[in-house]
Amino acid sequence: MAGPPEPPVTGPRLAVIGTSGYARTYLHRARALHDEGTARFVGVCDIREPAPEAMALLPAGVRAHLGVEALLAECAPDVTVVATPPHTHLPLGRAVLAGGSDVLLETPPVLDIAGFQALVDLARRTGRACQVGFQSFGSAALPILRAVIERGELGEVIGVGAAGAWVRTDAYYARNPWAGRRWLDGQAVVDGALTNPFCTEPATSRPMTPPACASGSTTVRTSWSPARCVLSRTTSPIWWCTAPRAGPRSGTRPAGWRSTTTGSPSPSPPTCCAT
Repeated sequence: MAGPPEPPVTGPRLAVIGTSGYARTYLHRARALHDEGTARFVGVCDIREPAPEAMALLPAGVRAHLGVEALLAECAPDVTVVATPPHTHLPLGRAVLAGGSDVLLETPPVLDIAGFQALVDLARRTGRACQVGFQSFGSAALPILRAVIERGELGEVIGVGAAGAWVRTDAYYARNPWAGRRWLDGQAVVDGALTNPFCTEPATSRPMTPPACASGSTTVRTSWSPARCVLSRTTSPIWWCTAPRAGPRSGTRPAGWRSTTTGSPSPSPPTCCAT
């Protein structure tokens, strides 16, 4: 599984957990960083033998491992990407942090608040960094837009809206046991467009919330319009409504955030979010 050695590359040692599906994107990026000399792509791991297409992305001399423990012990990565099914993120993230590596978790990083807090606590204890992929907080546009809102250049902002269509064909739901499932063998999976790619939308809306609503109360309402006979939400609107806090602007209209994951019809939103 290994080719001939190549000249050493400088930079942090980088490893990727997962070699199929979206993980292939990280393999391409890791190899590009390696070829640029920015990082050293030192290894990958998966629960099964990687496909030839994945193996072809590894630098010469780099091996594929069949477990995270072997990867961490033999490769000693400084940064490890976890691009595996959502319900595996917590145990793998814990293993990586405990093994002394920074970690980048593909979204969604975990499936509940308890898992989130467990990773936060472990990152603090180990002094390692824990980052989330497929999110917008690194965008330079957000602070600029927030400043424009705060200066009143857009007038009174009463809502932020987003709509998107994420294609998931029948082949997606047939590719593995967890695709489109909320539970698998008694374990939460929560695989759906709203809880995975489109979870960036409500997160991004929070920095854009008008100052009058920054500390107000928040209510969330969702609906479910399945387009396939699967357990996850295939076509889902969500309404996130934040009521203004008491003060000089307490009479203003609540700020609403609205997202629909597909273009199909959805129920009417609550009054506070109607546009």
